[in-house]
Amino acid sequence: MDTVVGVGQFSYLYRDLAAVDTADSWSVKRFNYAYKIMNKILLLLFSAISLNLNAQTNFFEGRISLKLQYFDSLGNEVNAATLGRDTEMHYFVSEGNYKSLNEKGVITQLFNSSSNKYFFNNQGQIQVMDASFKYPQTGTVKQLSGEEEILELKCSKLTIESESDFTTYYFSPELTVNKELYQNHNFGNWNLFLNSTNGALALKYEIEYPSAGLSVLMEAYEIEEIDMSIEDFNIESYLKK
Repeated sequence: MDTVVGVGQFSYLYRDLAAVDTADSWSVKRFNYAYKIMNKILLLLFSAISLNLNAQTNFFEGRISLKLQYFDSLGNEVNAATLGRDTEMHYFVSEGNYKSLNEKGVITQLFNSSSNKYFFNNQGQIQVMDASFKYPQTGTVKQLSGEEEILELKCSKLTIESESDFTTYYFSPELTVNKELYQNHNFGNWNLFLNSTNGALALKYEIEYPSAGLSVLMEAYEIEEIDMSIEDFNIESYLKK
């Protein structure tokens, strides 16, 4: 017949444990102490892993809209229409995909990490290239001190100098993408930039083209989180227009 353990029987159990000799009692205490320490270590370890996973998966998905201004070698502003250039860039990003639309909603660039193809608008014609193409050939990164606040986000600064341009990036650690998905994106030194910022996106660009005597200022004026799908980065939908 099974014995039902009641309150009185627990009291007998505790009394019997108290009767264990000193050596055994010390062993039990050491075991309990080690067990508690191990539990604390495991708890800290799992907490660290959980925080790390959350940090790695909390990537930005949505739109960053930027204003574009152009300046000559003397610092005088040049009208965008005179240059035949855009005045706005609406940058959409999700997972390993991104695209840009101008102020008229016309596609200017699109990238799919699954194929590593980079599509760009060349005078109204959509052309494609492999983003592993290395241009520019060089790229020297320099981290700068100081911060600048853009849209209430603190931004760090760095420069990348190449044979074609000199660019200062202002990037926010609060807006990041998975840099691993862009490791083959050599074109435009994009993988170099993301590796240098740990995946953080830029909210301001100061781009100098010495050979052309032209510089471009691009600065974000609006950020919006948007749930997007792979269909939002299907180049076919733009080819049909």
